Amino acid sequence: MSGEQEGVFGSQNNYQVTSAHSGTEDSIYNIIVKEKKMFPSMYHFFALGLVYGILHNKKSEKTRGGDIIRIDNISDEKTRDVINICYMSLNDGRNQTEIVSEMMSFADGGIEALYEIYEKNGSFQIPMLIEDSKDIWTKRVKQLHNINIEGL
Repeated sequence: MSGEQEGVFGSQNNYQVTSAHSGTEDSIYNIIVKEKKMFPSMYHFFALGLVYGILHNKKSEKTRGGDIIRIDNISDEKTRDVINICYMSLNDGRNQTEIVSEMMSFADGGIEALYEIYEKNGSFQIPMLIEDSKDIWTKRVKQLHNINIEGL
């Protein structure tokens, strides 16, 4: 990838992944990742929250203060790919910093929605979340005004 297609990795800005739901013992990230061990790392849960937030158009307006990881320090290639795809999906021509900030809002919104499912059911099953999302993506992608899919 080069230029605008580079995404957020390798950016000179090297963004910090932050959340309103990390940094404290009773935070959603600590409960789901550290206590319940539902994900191998906080950035894996962040990536799911990001996708879920974008898909369901859930944004959080809460102040983000808890640091999770510098984006370039995410080592899992598949997670990096997911984050880059999300970045490219949101790329409507704004500057990268604005898009990344919106990504963090979507991730927190997704985390909040997933945590509601967890509290209600005692768990959430990723295969079921994926199955439920299949019909939504086609409509949602068209709403994003993405510069990478113009003319499709």
